[in-house]
Amino acid sequence: MVYGVAVASPSPRLDAILSLLRPCRLLADVGTDHGLVPVLAVQRGLAERAVAADLREAPLEVARRKIADANVGDRVTTLQGDGLLALEKQGVDAVVLAGMSGGLMQRLCEAAPDVLRDVKQLVIQPNKDAEVMRAWAREHGWHVRDESMLQTRGRFFVVCAFVRGSGTDPAYDLAGWTKAALLSIGPLLALRKDATALHYCEAQRARLADLVAEGIAGYEPELAGFETACELMR
Repeated sequence: MVYGVAVASPSPRLDAILSLLRPCRLLADVGTDHGLVPVLAVQRGLAERAVAADLREAPLEVARRKIADANVGDRVTTLQGDGLLALEKQGVDAVVLAGMSGGLMQRLCEAAPDVLRDVKQLVIQPNKDAEVMRAWAREHGWHVRDESMLQTRGRFFVVCAFVRGSGTDPAYDLAGWTKAALLSIGPLLALRKDATALHYCEAQRARLADLVAEGIAGYEPELAGFETACELMR
């Protein structure tokens, strides 16, 4: 069921985030910026209710306008606060972290273990350093449920969906791959030999090959890793 007034078509990046979100009771979009993720999640029936959370007042003002325009104010609220800490005692069962670095996402998650204890799914879209969050998830009992990669406006974006799991994440048991390579590229993208992920590997290989050819030291191991990844994904 679709609720409220339809908003403008979302970007491919936001669509990719929403495509990896499973139905939930209460979604929190941390660092919401414009509030479109919670609005669209409610409109598409992916969340019964949603919270648009941000540290700053300015993006929350934008989010409030989007919420009002979509006529979903009875299901989407705004919350000002510091990262996941703002979600204490909110009863959130799904979290989206998007548009920030993997390092910042890691710090936000580590600062709020009590909040994450009740969260059943975590969907992330880091602008860089996705391997940092993959490593954190792997070490803290979050298993990769799904992941996707897209290229838009000349940039590559990865989206990962994690769920609670027990034991070692089986997604990383992939023959021929090192743990470091799977953290960098994504275990499910590697398993599926994803075409966009292959394009990303080829672009990284070309970039690193240029640096090595220029005589810049220290990039040889990384280049070798992407050369192997390109071979394994074909």
